[in-house]
Amino acid sequence: MGVNKLFHSILLFGIFCAIGACKLSEKSVSPDEYIKYISNPQNGLIKESKIGEIIFIVEYKPDLYMALLEAEKFGINQDKKTIDSLKNNYQNQHFFVLKIAVKGNNDFLQTGLSNQDEYFKRVEYYNTQFLNDVWLITENDTIACLSANIERNFGISPQTNIGLLFENNINKATSNNLCILIDDKILGTSKNNFCFDRISINNIPQLNIQ
Repeated sequence: MGVNKLFHSILLFGIFCAIGACKLSEKSVSPDEYIKYISNPQNGLIKESKIGEIIFIVEYKPDLYMALLEAEKFGINQDKKTIDSLKNNYQNQHFFVLKIAVKGNNDFLQTGLSNQDEYFKRVEYYNTQFLNDVWLITENDTIACLSANIERNFGISPQTNIGLLFENNINKATSNNLCILIDDKILGTSKNNFCFDRISINNIPQLNIQ
């Protein structure tokens, strides 16, 4: 899909939000239930695209999810005051996780290699240049990627994760939808976009902690 068509799709999403379809969720859940909700593909926060043998998956990770993961990782109490404090560290940023997998190969960097030098060029591209080929697009703006951190799995996992970080200059009360546009220069998949509509984002439940 071209950039013009992508903007058209975003605007169509915005129409639904403008007529009141984007009311914030009033549902309240526990920390464990919240994490499970974000990780459930049925809730519209995980998008997938298959191009030949290559699978792209993009997952939206809200600031509250990031705060809960940090607390869990370091064994911090998940009380309201602590989680609110951790959340402040993430609220000015948008986080996504890009997962890349290739059928029959646990390391997509080694797919279709002609020589070892090509492998090292791929590693350099995803470590230093890939962030220049990823954007966050809304109705009003195109936002450059601040960082793209690849987690090398060295064939242990069937997929490779790349953490994508963008500045959050979007008012959450608006009808903005979030679309990730990826123009990968290595895998030959051309441009791919993954759109997260504001309805799904606003349907994320509230966190019930004291």
